[in-house]
Amino acid sequence: MGSGASTPPAATCSLAFQQLMAQYQLHGPDPQLLPAVRSAMRALHVRPADRSYRREFTENYVRLLGQEVNYRPEILTAALQHDPDLWVNGHLHHISPWTLQMGEMLSRCFLQLCQLLAQAAPRGTPPPTARAALDLPAAAQVLRAISLFESHWVLYEEAYIKDLIRIETLARRPLERAVALELQLSKLERRENWETQKETRQRLKAPVVLPLDSASLQPPNRRAAVSTESGSVQLSLPRHPRVVRNVSSDLSVFDLSECPRSRQQTLSGEAPLVMPAAASASAPPVSTDSAVEASAAPSTVALYDLAVSATSKHGMRRAFLHDLLVRVGELNACANARGKGRSDFSMEVLEVAAKLYLSQDGREASSAERVKKALARMVLEGFLALRHFFADISSQMLWIDPQLSHNEDLQQVLIAWEEAWELGSTFLAAPQLCHALCGVAAQMAAIAAGPAAPSIDFAQLLEDQSPELFMILPRLVLLWGLRDATLLPLAASLLPELQALGEKSGEAEAADGGRTGPAQLLAFHAAVQTAPELLAAVLRGPNSVEGQSEDIEAFLRALEATSLQLQRREPQKWNRCSSVLLRCMAFA
Repeated sequence: MGSGASTPPAATCSLAFQQLMAQYQLHGPDPQLLPAVRSAMRALHVRPADRSYRREFTENYVRLLGQEVNYRPEILTAALQHDPDLWVNGHLHHISPWTLQMGEMLSRCFLQLCQLLAQAAPRGTPPPTARAALDLPAAAQVLRAISLFESHWVLYEEAYIKDLIRIETLARRPLERAVALELQLSKLERRENWETQKETRQRLKAPVVLPLDSASLQPPNRRAAVSTESGSVQLSLPRHPRVVRNVSSDLSVFDLSECPRSRQQTLSGEAPLVMPAAASASAPPVSTDSAVEASAAPSTVALYDLAVSATSKHGMRRAFLHDLLVRVGELNACANARGKGRSDFSMEVLEVAAKLYLSQDGREASSAERVKKALARMVLEGFLALRHFFADISSQMLWIDPQLSHNEDLQQVLIAWEEAWELGSTFLAAPQLCHALCGVAAQMAAIAAGPAAPSIDFAQLLEDQSPELFMILPRLVLLWGLRDATLLPLAASLLPELQALGEKSGEAEAADGGRTGPAQLLAFHAAVQTAPELLAAVLRGPNSVEGQSEDIEAFLRALEATSLQLQRREPQKWNRCSSVLLRCMAFA
C-alpha cells in the first residue's frame, strides 16, 4: 500500500514539491496542510491505499468519507492529540489500544513529513521557485514520507472510525431503548384498538329484536316507511343526535400539543406522524367535551390511548408505559442539559392526570373543574409530544448526534415533558393544592369578566401582561385564601406560616404571639371582609387608600407586606406558580 506507481515528469515533481513547501510555510505542521498533501500525492502519482473497509461503516460515515481518497482533518487531530478517553453523555468511553498505537504511528509519519519540508524550506524564508525546488535526494525522501503517511492513514482511519461507531452505538442506547418501547407500546395500542373496533362491528351486525307490534309484521322492504303518529320514521337502530358545541382552542397557550419534528424527517420530505384513524372507533366518548374534541383535535385519540394505558391496573400496556417512563428518565438525565435532568419520573403523575382526563363532566362543570381537566391534558400532551418524537426518529437513529444534548429537537421535547411532569407532581398529585390553584384561577377569571374596580381594567392588565398585574396577583391569592380556607393552600405552599390563617382567630393570635403577621392579617380581614369596596381597594393597592376607612387601610398595608413576603421567600417558586396561575385563568 502507498507505493509509487510510475515516475512523473521532472517539471510536475518540481511544481508539486514547490506547492507543498509553500503550503507548509503558510500552515506549518497543522491539519490544514492535508489538502496540499493530497494534491502532492495526486501529482506525484502515489498509489492510494485500498479503502474498501469503508463499506463496513455505518451509512452516515459512508456518506461522510465516500470511497475517494480524502483526508478528514478531524482524524489527524485525534491522532495528534493521542487522547485515550472520550466523554459522551456523561459517561467515559475508551479508545482501543490498537487504535492508539496506529494513531501514534500516523502522527510520527506526519511530523516526519513536516520535518523534511522544514529542512527544505524553513518557515519565514521566501517561497521556493520552480528552478530552486527540492534537490533530487530530498524529493525522494518527501515522496517516501508521503507514501508512508498514506499507508498509515488508512490503518488509523479504519481503527478509529470503528471505535467511534462502537462508542456512538453505546451513546445512543438510552434513546434507542426509549424508541423501541414506544414502538412496542404503539403497536399494542393499535392492536387493542383494532380488536375493540372488530367487536363493535360484530355487535352492530347482530340481529335487532323489535317489539311485536303492527310495524314489525310489515314486509322488510316497507318497515322503514312506516310512520308513527308524530310523523317521524322508526328505524331498526336508534339514531343518536349529533352534539354541536363550540370547542375552545385555548390549549395552544401551553404550546405542547405538537412536538417539533426532527430535522431528518423535514429534510427527507417524509410525512409527519399521524395516529391511525381506525383507532377512533375504539375510543368511546368519555365525556361530552371529549367526544366533541375528537372531531376537532387530531391528537385526541392518541391522548385517549395514553390515558387508558396509564389507568390500566393490569396488562401489558401499563407495563410498557411504566418501562417507557423509566427509560425516559434515564434519557433525560444524560441528554437534558438545559433543564434539570431529573430521572425520578413517577407513574402516579401520569395516572392522576389520566383519571382526570377520562373523568366525565357534569352538565354544568364549574370553572375550577375545567381548569383541573386542562392541567391534566397538559401533562398528558407533554408526554405524548415525547412519544411522537420517538416515533418520528425511529428510522433515523444514525443521524442523531451521539452527544444527545446536541440534538435541539430532543432537548425541546425533554424540557417540555419535564416541566409538564413537575406541574402534575406539584399540583395534580396534591388534591388540596390543586383545588386551591383551580379555585383561585376561577375567581380571578370572574374578576376579569366583570368590572371589579372603576380605575382598574383587570382584563386589560392580563392581556398586556403589565408589571402592575404581578403586584396584584399575590394580593388576590392571599385575599381568596382569607375568604375561603380551601383556597389557602396555594399561598401556604409558598409561605408556610400562612397556614395559621386557617385556624381560628384566637389560636392564630396565640401562635403568633400578638406580633404583626398572619394573626393580625386575619383580624384585619375579619373587620373588613363584608365591605363592598374591599375587592376594588385590593386591586388598587395600599397607595390609593384615600377616602377608605382605617380598618381597610390597615388591612391593605398588612396585605401588601405579606404579599411581598410571598414573592420574595422563594422567587423562582413564586414565578412558576404565577405563570401556571395565569395560564389556568384561560380555561376558567
